[in-house]
Amino acid sequence: MVLGIDHMKYVMNQDQTVGFSGNISDPKYAAMVQNGQVNLADEKFLTFEHTDGLNYENVGLEKYKNLVHKKNIDLVWSYGAGIGFMFPKSNVKLFGNERSDRFHVAGMGTDLRSSLNLVFWKNWMLRAEVKAGYINMWDIKTTLNNKPDKARQDFVFGQVLAGIGYTFNTKKYN
Repeated sequence: MVLGIDHMKYVMNQDQTVGFSGNISDPKYAAMVQNGQVNLADEKFLTFEHTDGLNYENVGLEKYKNLVHKKNIDLVWSYGAGIGFMFPKSNVKLFGNERSDRFHVAGMGTDLRSSLNLVFWKNWMLRAEVKAGYINMWDIKTTLNNKPDKARQDFVFGQVLAGIGYTFNTKKYN
């Protein structure tokens, strides 16, 4: 079992025109929608990013295969999957409201992973990992209002990670 927190970043491409459907009660912002499209380039309508942390707090199961076994060094390949909660600090500014940037549980994620682990002196480890997954956030806070102002977002991700660590209860097999 593996516990992890992946601290990722997401920034919306601001220089774009996007499709829009729905109702806006404020005439100033409603006028920015033309033929079901809104231009986001001037940042007045919306800015949207998770740059203070698109945090994926996850638990995973991994299977390990020892590739090299020497006196003080082991090379271990692992693969597995994980699932967890998205706990972002989203920086959103919508319709001129004060920027919303509260941490909260916004959705879930899942991933597949594979790594090479160099274990030395029995318990110390260097790790290189690749991970790919899917994130679905259905409750991204868009304003500081206590109203149900929220956005939804889902996407796939890929990442390469490196780390150092300590392993517990390492068993050596011949």
